[in-house]
Amino acid sequence: LSSVHGQGSGIVLLLIDVDGTLVDTSSARGNGLQAWRAAIEEGAFPPLPGVVDAVSALRTKGMDMMILTGRAQSLEAATRRWLRREIPALAQVPMLMRGDDDWRDVDAVKWDLSAPLGVYHRLWAIDDEPWCDGLPVRLFVAPGGWSDLLSTVN
Repeated sequence: LSSVHGQGSGIVLLLIDVDGTLVDTSSARGNGLQAWRAAIEEGAFPPLPGVVDAVSALRTKGMDMMILTGRAQSLEAATRRWLRREIPALAQVPMLMRGDDDWRDVDAVKWDLSAPLGVYHRLWAIDDEPWCDGLPVRLFVAPGGWSDLLSTVN
């Protein structure tokens, strides 16, 4: 079990977004969904600066982590390949993804996927979008949120 505890009782589970939080996908903006998916399949996007060190530091401190992404499930293999290559500390963590035919807003998808987790954990999230309004989630907004998160855990 994790050695990181949130305010009050319960083990903290950190929900980590992928695009815009771990991965710099800015080069694909405006190129369309198919070009974006192709770049993901190719592993063409770099990690954001400082992310690899931040994740390693959090793992060293015993933080329990889970990927929570708006990417479709059909991109799981490509996402895991990228994680194994760029951020090995996250390659085997559980991953929650939208269904391939789920076209809802990403905020709604993440809300629905994460809400049941709050029964068992104190939820923290790092994301470039504030999707968790109405949920008991402590949000750190990326990319600057990584340093805030590290200082909170230290």
